Amino acid sequence: PAPATTPAVAAAPAAETTPANVTVAPVVVAPKFTIEGMAFNDMNGNGTMDNNETGLADWTVNLEQPAGTIVTSANTTMDGKFVFSDLSAGEYVVSEVLKMGYKLVSPADGKFTENIADKNVTGLVFANQAMPVEAGNVTINPIEAGNVTINPIEAGNVTINPIEAGNVTINPIE
Repeated sequence: PAPATTPAVAAAPAAETTPANVTVAPVVVAPKFTIEGMAFNDMNGNGTMDNNETGLADWTVNLEQPAGTIVTSANTTMDGKFVFSDLSAGEYVVSEVLKMGYKLVSPADGKFTENIADKNVTGLVFANQAMPVEAGNVTINPIEAGNVTINPIEAGNVTINPIEAGNVTINPIE
């Protein structure tokens, strides 16, 4: 009979040891921060979000370096909120892209400059007021047609020249 064989045993790797006179520095992970805020329709232009005022959805907010270079952008959510996450400590400028038909109420210079050192930044608020569309003097020239419908016109001074037509409907002018 053949002699019994002993299975081979792999040698365990040698454990790394730190010499007694050496201190190992712990791995330090730099903390990350957020900047949060919102944009809203300031209907009365007072710079404060009142109960009847709502956030502005799909507005672009930029996160910039102090020199004006855009680092990233975010779009506001349905309730007007935005957030920039995973930021390192440092100085940032937050600005919004104003949409046509609105004027900025606050902040007065259109931006926030934030220096993040040890905590998140919350509560940045862009107050924007929708501007009414104002018409000056509007003239509607003669129309010659069969069936004509003219929809409402909102204007200051309105002149409607003679209309020569078969069936004509003119809706109220406000």
